[in-house]
Amino acid sequence: MSRRTAPAATVKPPSALCRIRPGAFTGPPDPPAVVGLCAALGFIGAEGRDVIRAGELALLDLLGADLMGRATLYGPSAGPRIPVLSFNVPGYDAAEIGMILDAAGIHVRTGFHCAPHLFETLPGTSGGTVRVSFGPFNSADDVRALTRALPGG
Repeated sequence: MSRRTAPAATVKPPSALCRIRPGAFTGPPDPPAVVGLCAALGFIGAEGRDVIRAGELALLDLLGADLMGRATLYGPSAGPRIPVLSFNVPGYDAAEIGMILDAAGIHVRTGFHCAPHLFETLPGTSGGTVRVSFGPFNSADDVRALTRALPGG
């Protein structure tokens, strides 16, 4: 699968965000976490939040189109949204789909996603849903791999 790679270490994050002030931590500082945060901020600054978000939402739309007619989709299809899609495949429990995808090397979340009472109001979700999230390093190849791995794919 094609994947974008993080920018070279020469990209410098905004220094004000990555300066550690004395007393900023309640315990010992976690230098690896700070370095990781600074690298993430540098990547976001170099790529641009709007570019990253547009790419993630394009993948969300692609998955929604690929699943249309094959799965029940939950969530908005337009308007304000985040790059997350929950779905169920008719005839399969969400956990079964999760295991099928896991066997194909595709990692998703299944179940009630910390909102069990929500699922009392959604028909056909007694076992929860399968939830897919996209990030800046996912690609259309990842979407195609997921849809091919599903039953009937």
